[in-house]
Amino acid sequence: MANIKQLIEANKNSYARLRNPGSDTLDELKNYNVVKYAMDERSDHGGLAYYNPEDKTLIVAHRGSETRRDWLVTDVQIAVGVKETLADMAAMRFTDSVIEKLDRNGHDIDLIVQTGHSKGGRESQMCVKKLVETTDIECIGMTFNATRIHGKQKNKDIDYPSVNLRVTGGSAFSTDVVSSFGQQLGHNVDVTLPNVKNFIQAHKLSTFDSMIETYPEFSNMDIKDVMREIKKGVQLASIEQGYPGQQQNNSPQDVKSLINHLTGTPEIRTATPGTVTKGQIVAHTQTQVVQQLGENSKFFMLHDKATLSRIPDIGTNVQIKHNKNSSLKAGVEHLAPQQFPKKMTR
Repeated sequence: MANIKQLIEANKNSYARLRNPGSDTLDELKNYNVVKYAMDERSDHGGLAYYNPEDKTLIVAHRGSETRRDWLVTDVQIAVGVKETLADMAAMRFTDSVIEKLDRNGHDIDLIVQTGHSKGGRESQMCVKKLVETTDIECIGMTFNATRIHGKQKNKDIDYPSVNLRVTGGSAFSTDVVSSFGQQLGHNVDVTLPNVKNFIQAHKLSTFDSMIETYPEFSNMDIKDVMREIKKGVQLASIEQGYPGQQQNNSPQDVKSLINHLTGTPEIRTATPGTVTKGQIVAHTQTQVVQQLGENSKFFMLHDKATLSRIPDIGTNVQIKHNKNSSLKAGVEHLAPQQFPKKMTR
């Protein structure tokens, strides 16, 4: 089955193919055969398709912005809210042509994985939408910092199997702007990478190499498993740590083993009404959020998810303020890096 690492490679190849149209060696993808590459002359859409005959999985990668037409025409149309661009339509025609080619050659398709970066991510979402609504073949989308789709494209009665990974360094200034603007077809999931310092760096496809290094288990997971966990609301870092689906009693001893890799002698406390804490979210259990109270601190606070106004992502620095009136939800506020305390907050 396809994994995220392979999809990143397929997206890189879609860019490389445009820059080096005569070099077939740039198309190589482990366990997959190249089915087709195409460059649409009217829209400059670029597509690269792969097929695995063993598990009958088709990967269709749509190239992001790279040409003058991409930047000056298609990207502008997306920015002003055009419902369907020529590149969108070309992406759907390319997908149809690949499916037809495989069918003519007697190859069955059990799963179609649509992928793309930036503008290519939007085209991927448009293809997922069409396939989900018009075919019985299972189709999922996994995109990287994808641009938005028009809100009217989404059928509110359909839970589209599409996930967009959005890079963030942990602040608004280091979060990918492109996929933060407008709506995605399915779920938008933040990938927290502390080494990302600005939104330009966050948007680059090459930045996802850091994701592979930071979250190797997640990057090598079967795409269908990733989709299933994300749909259940499991955070990326929790997936990386291997906790999804495991039964946990959430006792201090259970959490102690969960965070033992962070410090050899953790001291764990449970938040009560009136508690105010600052620190980084380091883990989730099924019912609790674990917060480290200061950089390199041995002190950790457990917060019941049911008491929080929203569930903060793992890797984010937050202040959590529990109201003295226990019937009210605790406030969760994101903190700038310089507000992160060095010692335990009392």
